[in-house]
Amino acid sequence: MIGYLRGVAADRVWQDLVTNLVGFEKFGHPANGNLSTKSRPQEISDWVRSKKKDVVPSIKQDVYGPHFMEWWGGLQPSWRQFQGANGPLDLVRETPKAETWVALKKGGTSGIYVVVMGLSWWIKSQQNERDANAWAVVDDLSWVIRQMTDGQDSLALTVQKRHRDDDCQGNEVEDQPLQKRREYIGLMVMVWHFCKFFVLG
Repeated sequence: MIGYLRGVAADRVWQDLVTNLVGFEKFGHPANGNLSTKSRPQEISDWVRSKKKDVVPSIKQDVYGPHFMEWWGGLQPSWRQFQGANGPLDLVRETPKAETWVALKKGGTSGIYVVVMGLSWWIKSQQNERDANAWAVVDDLSWVIRQMTDGQDSLALTVQKRHRDDDCQGNEVEDQPLQKRREYIGLMVMVWHFCKFFVLG
């Protein structure tokens, strides 16, 4: 489905979102927890239950959009309050030191992936005019995913340094760049999730 997501829109902000999603999934975040379904658009619920995951549902943009925004807003941590009346346009973008993203950090086919997939339908439904709210959610979702993976990137750098130190001391380490290993692991994680989703339903 990554190929499908890449083809949704050529806009850089959308392509960045897909890239961020792949980066998020390659860390293998727990897939045994589901995001809240409260206020989730019915089209998404139907798609999740469907065996035909490659079928893009037909949506009514003026109805689906507000429902999607309500769902996305409801998924946010309690500390991420709205600053105004414009939904994702006004969500707080400063993470307090004592707070976490645990409520949203869900990997696999019941987590953030479903949000991106549902958002893709909203983007594809646009005909002649761009929906500012839809693209605001694209930008916000991409930002959230980056926040959830920043700590993982730091951890990966720490592991990389440790391997270099071990190598200097003559210890046996895998002679392969960390980036290559991470890409391979990420690919395997994505393949496993998608096989589970599409084969087992």
